[in-house]
Amino acid sequence: NISLKHINMILDLLYKQTGKLINLPNNINIYIEYSNLFICKNTNKLSLSYNYNLIIDEKLYIKEINKFILLSKKNVNYGFFSTKVYTISLDYDKIKNGLYLREKKPGDKILLNGMNKKLKNLFIDLKIPANNRSLYPILLHENEIIGVLGLFISDNYKYIKSNDNVFYLYVWEENSNE
Repeated sequence: NISLKHINMILDLLYKQTGKLINLPNNINIYIEYSNLFICKNTNKLSLSYNYNLIIDEKLYIKEINKFILLSKKNVNYGFFSTKVYTISLDYDKIKNGLYLREKKPGDKILLNGMNKKLKNLFIDLKIPANNRSLYPILLHENEIIGVLGLFISDNYKYIKSNDNVFYLYVWEENSNE
């Protein structure tokens, strides 16, 4: 049921901005994300909702993003992990407790280079497709964003006074057969 009219709509889409979408017969949707054209049956945005409290030395599985998290006062040997690990160091004196992870929400801001910046704009600058943004967990202390795991750490939490007062946050994936 695809006609020349539909083909012309697709060609016009190539010159549109990111996020534009057209609906074709048979529930086929076509949309543009940066330099990519996607053709699919369903373009529902990936919408994840999660909120996990982090407890020291307790390994936690975040099923929504298929990652494990470990918050520890110990600098763990990388041999402990089965795959590549993302690690950040945090100042224990600034945090002590009350850390949690959640998905990105509208209006979220983080302090970077002395300025409060909207996460949405930072994701756009990095050309991270809207469908994938919820895959980057937001680390919070009380209601303040500490960082976007894998991307940014807030100026307020970046610097550590002493190696004796450090939290290490490890993020990794494990093979499904483990």
